[in-house]
Amino acid sequence: HAVIGVTLGFFIGMASGLLGIGGGTFIVPILVALGFGMKRASATSGFIMIFSSISGFLGHLGTGHLDAELMIYTAIAAFIGGQVGSYFMHSKMRSKTIKQMFGVVLWIMVVKIVIGLI
Repeated sequence: HAVIGVTLGFFIGMASGLLGIGGGTFIVPILVALGFGMKRASATSGFIMIFSSISGFLGHLGTGHLDAELMIYTAIAAFIGGQVGSYFMHSKMRSKTIKQMFGVVLWIMVVKIVIGLI
């Protein structure tokens, strides 16, 4: 697992800094392909994203491209939403349902990106 973790961490960190994403859209499918259950992959991804997000944020800190007011409000709302989402995932939802929801979100993202390229 160490080699996979280091390799995955490097590329997810690079994507976070380059694209401004936490990396969950990459991490979760990879972990599921490696045999993780959907709930375990999602929880593990959340932990990994803390570090890739902080690293990407620090890389952009001195650029002047950050909106401090928006970041504060969004961070508070994201924290609360994360707690609610975690509660529902672990106590109310089946892994299959979570996997289906994740798939729908990925398809929406793909369609949006493809439309943006046209």
